[in-house]
Amino acid sequence: MIQIGNVLLKNPLFLAAGCAKHPDGARKILASPSAALVVGSITTEPYGVDDGDVLWCDGARSVTGFGFPNAGIDAWQSDLVELAAAAQEAEKPFVVNVAGNSVEDYLNLAERAFVAGADAVELNFAWPCLLSSRLVKHSFSDDPAAVTELLRAARHRFAGKHGDLWLKFSPMQPTILEQMAAAIGEVGGKLVTAVACCGPYPRTLFLEPDGSSVVGSDSFGQMSGEVLRPIALGQVRQFRTLLPAEVSVIGIGGVSIREHVDQYLYMGAAAVGLTTAYQVGGTSVFDYLFAEEVTA
Repeated sequence: MIQIGNVLLKNPLFLAAGCAKHPDGARKILASPSAALVVGSITTEPYGVDDGDVLWCDGARSVTGFGFPNAGIDAWQSDLVELAAAAQEAEKPFVVNVAGNSVEDYLNLAERAFVAGADAVELNFAWPCLLSSRLVKHSFSDDPAAVTELLRAARHRFAGKHGDLWLKFSPMQPTILEQMAAAIGEVGGKLVTAVACCGPYPRTLFLEPDGSSVVGSDSFGQMSGEVLRPIALGQVRQFRTLLPAEVSVIGIGGVSIREHVDQYLYMGAAAVGLTTAYQVGGTSVFDYLFAEEVTA
């Protein structure tokens, strides 16, 4: 068993946010060897249009044009209650990933997820937080002061009342990462139990032979998969060195073979999340990624 705050994982592998963007997808994950059910990202208002132009993947790399659409927290609420009960029956932790556009928005989303039965809420600070540039000009991953403000407010609102908070970041330059780790250590208290790194790398360009963007809906895309793994491994190692021991680090990015899982664990990750490999191979990826652990 792997302990992350108050959450217990039966094995170190789970399908990260990005695999369960709709309730039906979440129910499929419950039947898989994934150590946890993670759903999201969920925003306050409906976001995006599911027109099929969501994900480009060539088997190793994946790019999203604007994030994944979701129907908003009001549409998700009843499903979250049902999924929490189903996850409890399956003996799997239930984690809800939310993306806000302000401190208050994040806290309101987290509160509703906790009330619905989430064991942990993952605050998605990854760029661009799945929001229109009209609402936010930069992500919380770029702003240690904003994260500090949010954690202070979260401690006041949630301490002793709800479950754990996980923080998910985009890749950060070392000076920003150091400031972020210091803020979590100083302000996070016992509320923040995990840091997930990392979310997709922002504003990348993958081009078709004619020079057009592979994501179509926008010239830029958010990059995941194989090319993200060296960046994510570096983020994991830096955070593990800087964070208090009681704050776990979760590695995410580019896991496609067993060796990749081992690399994250060796760098200090307590658990490993994956998305692109699942988009390519479905739940069969567990058969070769860490079979002896997920079947134990």
